[in-house]
Amino acid sequence: MPNAKHRSSPLTKWLYRGDVVSAAADAIADTARQVGARRLIVGMGMPGLKTPTGRGIAVINNGPRIPDFLERLEQLLVEQDFELAAPIARLGSDADYCGVGEQWAEAGLFRDVENAYYVGGGTGVADALKLRGELVTFDAAREWMRKAWQIPSNQGPTFEQLVSARGMNAGYQQRIGATAPDRFPEVDALAGDPQAIAWLRDVADALAELIVERLDTVRNGRRALTHRGDDYAKLTSDHPYRGTLLDRVVIGQRIGMLYADARCRPFFADHVDAAFARRVHALEDPQLARHVLAGDAPRPGFLQASQLRAAPALGAAVSAVQAL
Repeated sequence: MPNAKHRSSPLTKWLYRGDVVSAAADAIADTARQVGARRLIVGMGMPGLKTPTGRGIAVINNGPRIPDFLERLEQLLVEQDFELAAPIARLGSDADYCGVGEQWAEAGLFRDVENAYYVGGGTGVADALKLRGELVTFDAAREWMRKAWQIPSNQGPTFEQLVSARGMNAGYQQRIGATAPDRFPEVDALAGDPQAIAWLRDVADALAELIVERLDTVRNGRRALTHRGDDYAKLTSDHPYRGTLLDRVVIGQRIGMLYADARCRPFFADHVDAAFARRVHALEDPQLARHVLAGDAPRPGFLQASQLRAAPALGAAVSAVQAL
C-alpha cells in the first residue's frame, strides 16, 4: 500500500524537482555508505530510448530527456569522494533488468522455467521475456512485439496508461475528479467505494488483455486487430519463437503487490483471473488453453506475483559485473 512517509523522502523531492541524475547519485552514495564502500561498480537502468552511445536518454515517456546522464552521474559520484572501478558501461533498460533480476535472484521466478513473461507496474510498465531458456530484450523483439507503452488497449488508452501504478492512480483521480495526488484506488476500494472498485476492475481487465496479447503473440504472431493502431499492424506476424507456449507470467512491482494482496482479491486478482480465462478461451486455441488454464481459471502457478521488489536493481548490478 502507498506509504506517505516515502512520498516526502529526500530522493522523492529530488525526483519531483526533475533532477533525476542527482537522485540516482544520492541513492548510490547512500547505499555505498551503508556498506562502507568507497570504490564502486555501478549498473544503471532507466526507461526510455537511449542515445547511440548508450550513456544517455534520448526519448522518454515518463521523465526528462538527459543525453549526458552517465557523464553527470559519474561526476556527481566523484564529487562525493567515490571511486569508480570502471566507467559505467551503459544505461540499460529497467524493464530488461527486471527479467535479469528474476533470472539471477535465488527466489527469482524466471529461474525454473524456459519460457516466461514479466509485467511490472510502477511509474511505467516493465516488460521482460525469457524464451527457450534465454532472456530476450524487447529491443531485440521490436520487429514482432511492441512495448506496453506503445500498444493501445481495447479501452482506448495504452496498456501503460492503465496498468502502471502511475497510470492507474492518474486514471482514478480523473474519474472521480480528485485534485489531490494522494487518492489511491485500492485504499478507497477497501473502504467500499464503488467507483474505486469499478476502476480497479477496468485495470484488471487491461492487465489480463496485455498478458493474453503476449501469450498469443509469442505463440501465434501478432493478430490483425484494428484498435491496436497502424504501428502495431506493421509488426511482422512471423518470428523465431512462434509456437512457444509460455510456462509462467510474473506480475511485479506495485501491480504485483496489488495482485498478491488477499484483501484486494475480490475486486482485483479474482477479476484478473476471470478476465484472463475468458480472453484465452476467446483465442480458440485449444492447446494454449489446456496449457495455461484449469477450467475457467488460470492453472495454479501460471500467474504469479513477484516478491522481488529489487529485481531491476539486481539486474543492473549483474549487468555491471558482466560488463567488466
